[in-house]
Amino acid sequence: MAAIRRPRQQTMNSLLRTGLGLTTVLAFLCLSGCISTKVTSFTDPAFTTYKATSVVVQAAGNDLEISGALEDRIVTALEAHGVRACRALDLFPPTRQLSASEMLAVMQTNGFSSYLSVRPLLGTPESEITSYQTTTSGSAYTVGGYTYGHSRARTVPQVSSSRHSTCLASLLDLTSGATVWLGTTRTAASGGLYMADITTLSSISSQVVKKLAEDGLIPELMR
Repeated sequence: MAAIRRPRQQTMNSLLRTGLGLTTVLAFLCLSGCISTKVTSFTDPAFTTYKATSVVVQAAGNDLEISGALEDRIVTALEAHGVRACRALDLFPPTRQLSASEMLAVMQTNGFSSYLSVRPLLGTPESEITSYQTTTSGSAYTVGGYTYGHSRARTVPQVSSSRHSTCLASLLDLTSGATVWLGTTRTAASGGLYMADITTLSSISSQVVKKLAEDGLIPELMR
């Protein structure tokens, strides 16, 4: 068996950044409001012709259900583009502590050449005044056939609340250990109830994979 070529240490350390924040970031997002994801990306100039044909997908987080669901959706989206893909959970049992070199060996032994990770950066609330509502209250009384009274108007701003979260997606070449592509996702949700749901996960996964295709790193969607 050929010797495994080890990527640069700094790059491989990112393989082990499982993080603890995916659940927290997704928990900001809304069940009932509108959800949208925007991806801003950069491809290393040395890899403009790179093609990711077999990819291991890892979603960082401390919630196995959410991480597994996000990995599922990214894998499904990649397969729709003709890319062989696998969840990291299926390769790396969460009950085991594996080193970067051990993870690399497992991925290459199973024939994978690329690694896609998605990890959270932050989640923040936002609010915006959308309109103003004016209400009037008062009282009136009659003395000697004359009516007297007073009124008071009160204007209250109508505030629309929303949350947004940001994740970092990175695509690594397992042969050289180089980072081929970086993308930041900004997922916004409006409404009053914030928690992770299927819509949120689907929005992140579909837009990350769509951006990879737009940047030429994977084939266009198969018809």
